[in-house]
Amino acid sequence: QGMSKTIQELRLQTDQQIATEISEISRITARVDTLNDEIIANGTVGRDVTDLKDQRDLEIDNLAKIVDIAYFSRSDGDVVVFTQGGHTLIDTVPPAVAHTPASSLTATSTHEEGDITGIYVGTQIARNDITEDLRSGNLKGLVDLRDSILPDLHGQLDHLAAKMRDTINQIHNRGTTFPGHQEMTGTREFIASSTQTLKVGSSTTDDDVAMLLSDSSGDQSVKTTLKAM
Repeated sequence: QGMSKTIQELRLQTDQQIATEISEISRITARVDTLNDEIIANGTVGRDVTDLKDQRDLEIDNLAKIVDIAYFSRSDGDVVVFTQGGHTLIDTVPPAVAHTPASSLTATSTHEEGDITGIYVGTQIARNDITEDLRSGNLKGLVDLRDSILPDLHGQLDHLAAKMRDTINQIHNRGTTFPGHQEMTGTREFIASSTQTLKVGSSTTDDDVAMLLSDSSGDQSVKTTLKAM
């Protein structure tokens, strides 16, 4: 259960990192928009705009590290920037780019089912959600980590827990008490892997299962318990 919780905490941290990257996108697009205006204004009156263009190029390079983009320049020196999926990021007035990070996540929380908010360019409607359109950059890596890599790891843990449960059940069914009893009563309980917890016996903390090996004469040679393992 601890590992399962850790995975969900990592997914939550990743979602919060996505929100941080979105804030950086907003900063960059606002800065490029300002530089566009300054380049046009200064270029119109014949002033040198080389430094302004260098600043803008640097910001565009930083933006390209976060999200896959394409851009072109107009004759007046203005630059238009959009995602590879066709969503405009900078053109006259930059649209708002937004993502609301989750406050908590479970193993069943997904973006596809609406448990995790999208990454919106402009009005927060379905067609402006670029989450599934990302092709490269930091955002793509973070979304893959949150929605694919970590959930796959969680699934592997569930599979391992189920295999352990079944194997221990088989061993438990073959076991005998030591020393032998004339009469005994008891129960055994192994719950489903979907609960992400393995239990032996009832809910009390003293329950355990002893396992031993006997030599050819029937004498005990090795003994341990499930908790000790």
